[in-house]
Amino acid sequence: MLRNRRMLGIILIILVLAAGGAYYYYGNGSPSQAQQPEETTVATAQAIRGDLTITADGSGTLVPGAEVDLSFPNGGVLSEVLVEVGDQVSGGDVLARVDDADARRALVNAELQLLKAQLDLATAETHLLTVQEGPSDADLAAAQAALASAQEAFEKLVNGPDETEIEKLQLSLAQAKNSLWSSQLNRDATCAGPDANRCDTAQISVLNAEISVRKAEMELEALLESATEVELADARARVAQSEESLDELRNAPTDDDIDTAEAQLEQARLSLVQAELNLESAQQELEQTSLLAPMDGTVMAVNAQSGDKVSTNAVVTLADMGSPQVQFWVEESDLNSVALGNPVNVVFEALPDYTFTGHILSVDPALVTVSNTPAVQAWASVDLSANPVTLLSGMNAEVEVVAAEARNAVLVPIGALRELDAGQYAVMVVKPDGELEFRPVEVGLKDFVYAEVLSGLEVGETVSTGTTGSQSSSGSSTQTEAPPPGGIMRMFGG
Repeated sequence: MLRNRRMLGIILIILVLAAGGAYYYYGNGSPSQAQQPEETTVATAQAIRGDLTITADGSGTLVPGAEVDLSFPNGGVLSEVLVEVGDQVSGGDVLARVDDADARRALVNAELQLLKAQLDLATAETHLLTVQEGPSDADLAAAQAALASAQEAFEKLVNGPDETEIEKLQLSLAQAKNSLWSSQLNRDATCAGPDANRCDTAQISVLNAEISVRKAEMELEALLESATEVELADARARVAQSEESLDELRNAPTDDDIDTAEAQLEQARLSLVQAELNLESAQQELEQTSLLAPMDGTVMAVNAQSGDKVSTNAVVTLADMGSPQVQFWVEESDLNSVALGNPVNVVFEALPDYTFTGHILSVDPALVTVSNTPAVQAWASVDLSANPVTLLSGMNAEVEVVAAEARNAVLVPIGALRELDAGQYAVMVVKPDGELEFRPVEVGLKDFVYAEVLSGLEVGETVSTGTTGSQSSSGSSTQTEAPPPGGIMRMFGG
C-alpha cells in the first residue's frame, strides 16, 4: 500500500503515548492523588547535529525506457525474419525483409528516367545557346545553296530541256544503237561456227546492248516530256520552303524563338527534378522492404514468420531495456514531494537485497486512480551501473522519493519551536544559570519530530521543549506539552 510507512510511524507514536498514559495512571494512583500540590519544571533538549530527510513512498512497475512497434509501411510477403524474442539488437540492424522484386524494378525504371531527363536538359541547354547566338555563316550559306538548287529545278521544269541536253541524250541513244548493231553482227558470225559456248556469250552481249538502247530512249523521252502540274507544284513548294528557311535564319533569333527555347529549358529542368524525386521515392520504397532497428534494444515480440503476408500491423516489438524507467504512483497528499529531478530509491519485490537509485523524469499533469484512490503518476530513471543484475519489464517495485535533505544540520525537537508568524519562529534557550532566553531562529526543513535550524542556535545549546508538573510526595511527573505524532517524514540523527 502507498501509506505503509506512514501508518507504521503513526502506530509507533500512538504506542509511545499509550505507554506514557498507562505509566502516568498506574504510577500516580487514583485521580484524587493528582490534586496534591505540584511544582512546575521545564522540559529541555539539546540542539544536535544530524541529517534530516523528507520522503514520500509509492509503488510502481518497471517499464522500458522506450518501446516501439515496427511494421512495413507498404506491407508485403515476408521473405525472411532474422530475430527471435529476447535477441539483443543494435540500431540499424535488419530485423526482417519482405519480397523486394517490384521495388527493384521500379528503382531501375526510375534510374533510366533520370538519365533521359539529364540528356533532355543538356539538349535544351545547347538549343538555347544556339538560338541566342543566331545562325552561323555556314548555316546561311547552306540555306542559300538549298534555295538556289530548288529554284534551278523549278525553272527547268517550267522552261523544259535545252538543246544541248537533247543532243547529248540523242547521241547517247545513237551510240547505244551502234553498239547493239555491232553485237548482233558478232553474234551471227559466232553462232554460225561450231563453238556453242561462244555463241551464248555473244547472245548475252546482244541482250545487254538492247537494254542500253531502251534506257537511252527512255531518258530522251523523259527529257522531251512536259512537266506535270503536280511536279510544278512540288517544285514551287520546295522553293518557297527554302526561301522561308533562309529568311528565318537571316532574322534569327526573334524574341519568340528565345522565349520558346527558354520555356523548353525550364520544362527540361522540371522534368529532371521530378525524375530525381521519383528516384528518391523508389530508393525509399526499396529501403522500406527491410525492417530496421531504430535503436539498440531487446526484441520483445515477433508476430509473423517467413512466407506470411503482412500489412501495416506490427511485425516486431523492440524495447530499450538498457535505460529502463519505473512508472510509479504516490498518494495525492504527497504531490509536493514529487518534483522533476528529485532523487528516488527503488527496491524490486523480486530483488529485495538491491537498492537502485534514480531521479524523477516526468510527472503527469492529472491525477489517476489506483486501487480506487486518487494518486499522482510519475516516471523515474533507474541506474543499473551499481547492481549487476538483470531486470525484466513489468517487475513490481517500491519507490522512495527523496523530497528534501539536510545534511550535517543543526536539529531541535519540533516541540522547541514557538511560531511567531507565518514562517517565523523562536526558541527558548536555557542559559547555564537556568534563565530562559527568547531567541528568534531561522528554520529550514521540518518533519513531525525534528526541525532544522539554519541560524540563531548552535549545536549543544539547550532549549525548552515545554513544562512538566511534578508531585512533591511521589516524584512522578506529567508532560504538559508534547510534540505531535510523526508521519511519513523521517529523521536520520547524527
